[in-house]
Amino acid sequence: MSAKYAEWIAPEGLEKVKGWAAQGLTVTEIAGNIGVKPKTLYDWRVKFPEFAAAMDAGKTDAVVLVENALFRKCLGYTVEVLKTFKVREAKYDKQGKKVSEKERLVQGVDQVHVPADVQAQKFFLTNRAPDDWKNRMEVTPPAAAGALEKYLKKLEDAEDAETGEGLNPSAAAAAPPFDKGGMDRPAALLDMGGMDKPAAPLDSGDMETGDAP
Repeated sequence: MSAKYAEWIAPEGLEKVKGWAAQGLTVTEIAGNIGVKPKTLYDWRVKFPEFAAAMDAGKTDAVVLVENALFRKCLGYTVEVLKTFKVREAKYDKQGKKVSEKERLVQGVDQVHVPADVQAQKFFLTNRAPDDWKNRMEVTPPAAAGALEKYLKKLEDAEDAETGEGLNPSAAAAAPPFDKGGMDRPAALLDMGGMDKPAAPLDSGDMETGDAP
């Protein structure tokens, strides 16, 4: 193992490593800054606990910074922004008449409010309080599903018993006959009021002789 590790397990070296980790640099990027291979960095983590602690502390600091930024975004916040303003200056004489006017640029601080972000609030709550805020789909438990199937089967059996369908021959024979309410009897003959009798022969009278009335 290279003696180069001595520089990086010293207080100044550990502080640099911690700072890089806090900035979100990967193991490969930190190894590049040091000038070693990533495998060497992993070996140092195993051999030197203080080196591993510095990297882990830096990562923890980075997580805390992001968490704080996310929390501020959830609530909304006000920031001070440096801006450049245009100022107009005018001079007047004793009679109140403007005699000169000029403009100049000055820098000042302006307060800007950043409103709360709903998407950040959803992300925070679904991760910090998943039992109350997680996006979930309600699924019928197996026990409830089985009870529902049994209930529907009972309804189906009851309907079959009423109609005689789906029963075995012995059960169908034992089932009471369907009362048709007289619909199976022949329909009564229609009383045509004598219209079904043969018509009486036509009395041609004088029409056969052709005599005038």
